[in-house]
Formats: sequence, structure tokens, C-alpha cells
Amino acid sequence: ADLALYVTGGRGRVAFVHEERLVERQLRDGDVYAIAAGIPFYILNTDDSRRLFIHCLLRTQCSTTGLYESFYVVGGRNPQNVLSQFSEDVLQAAFNSSKAVLDPMLVSGFNRGAIITVSREQMERLSRGRIKGFGGSEEPQPFNLLYRNPDFSNNNGEIFTADAADHRVLRRLNVGVQLLNLKPRSMTAPHYDTRSTRIGIVRNGRGILELVRPQEQEQQQQQQGPTYQKLRANLNPGTVFLTRPGYPSTVIASGNEALQILYFDINSQGNRRQFLAGRSNVLRYLP
Repeated sequence: ADLALYVTGGRGRVAFVHEERLVERQLRDGDVYAIAAGIPFYILNTDDSRRLFIHCLLRTQCSTTGLYESFYVVGGRNPQNVLSQFSEDVLQAAFNSSKAVLDPMLVSGFNRGAIITVSREQMERLSRGRIKGFGGSEEPQPFNLLYRNPDFSNNNGEIFTADAADHRVLRRLNVGVQLLNLKPRSMTAPHYDTRSTRIGIVRNGRGILELVRPQEQEQQQQQQGPTYQKLRANLNPGTVFLTRPGYPSTVIASGNEALQILYFDINSQGNRRQFLAGRSNVLRYLP
């Protein structure tokens, strides 16, 4: 799966293999980056005093099943190294090494899980290793969503947006990222997207989501024409929700605290956000 990530807290590094070189990029709070499917990578927390928090979007359009599967190219029993499932004869011929050399590397040498603690000595070796052999100038740097002026701002909140049209790192995934900050008792104008499917993740605060969708086909037949259904849900920290293209929706912050939502917009190229209320109301232009 293609990977789009947004750093929600802390500092770290992401390293990946690109054209037979190891490319490394620094990560900080607010950074957005993307890694194409099939590229080996690792993520390292470089801050001793803080955890590293990252929200990720996995695009599985290259999968025939639609499912996401991880393949670890290092490991042992936990996580299992994908290479360990080849026969001994194949591995010994491929690596030109004996079973005694390969077993600790591929089978029995790693049993600490997919997330591990790195010692200070290992951290120093990783830092020294990146001094040489690192290039990848053709690979874009992460861009920060917070160290820029908001795309929209007023007394009720602000919106920070980055999409495929603006940033090459998102263009190859056809993904956009948006951060919405709403003040207490504020709401977004009802709107819909023409192309994008939106995945929203509530980072902070509480509120309400209202969404309008078509009624089920059986119910529409009983009403002699198209009818619609309102969906209403509470939003809390950690809530994940999805809105489809063409489905009008709005979010409302509670009266006691601000609401912050991170959005991933899938298929953002060519998308238009059509508002149904406010100064940019699309209905104003109809005769």
C-alpha cells in the first residue's frame, strides 16, 4: 500500500531505499510525507523525552484483494522475516552463506516485536551512517502544514490544506491533507466534495457530525422519488469517520472546547468543495 503520513507530535526520522540508496528525511510535528508501495522503510523516534505520534493513510489500490499486508525484510520469529520462508537451499545460494550464518539473521535472531527500543549506541551508529551514502535530492523533503498561513481563517476557526496540485509528495498518491480548527460553538458550512472521499480523524475536542445521504433504494421506491436520510454522530478524540463524494456534511464544535480534525482526502486531484451555505454558496449562482 502507498503510505501518506502526518506527524501529530514529536520528532523523528524516516529512512527508505530509493534507487539503491538510503534516503533519510527528518520529521517534526505538522510534517506531511508519503512513501510509495513496496519501498522498504523504517521510522525512528529521535527525541528521548517525547513519544512520536503519526497518523497514516494506507492506499491499497495496488492490491487485488483490497487488503493491506505488511512484509518485514528484517526480523526473526516476531516479526517473521518474509525471506525466512524460502527454502534453505535457495537462501544459501542467494546469500552465498551457510545455514549457521543465515539462521541468526533470518530466523532466530530477532524476537522483540515490530516496535523496538534502540540503544544510545545504536542511535549514534545510525546517525553516523547517514553522513555518507545519503542523497536523494530528487526525492522531495517533507512539508509542514503548520508552518504556513492558513488557507482560510476567521473568528470561528482556521483551515490548513495541502493537496496533490500543490505538493509533489502527495501528487503521486493523489491524496490531500487538511487540518481543521474550530472554536467552541462554531461549525463548518454544509458542503460536499465532487471527487474526494474524506477520512476524518478527531485529534482534539468534541462535537457533532451531520451528514445527508440518499435513502436506501427500497425506501425510495415507496416514496415515489429520491429521498434523503440524515446521519448524526458524536465526535470525540480518536473518532474516525468517512464522507463520500456528493454527500453534504457539516461538523459542529461543542460549546465547551475547540475541535480539531485531521482529514485525508483520497482522489484529491480535480476535486472541488462545493458549499451549500455562506458567501461561497454554490446555490447563489443558480437562476
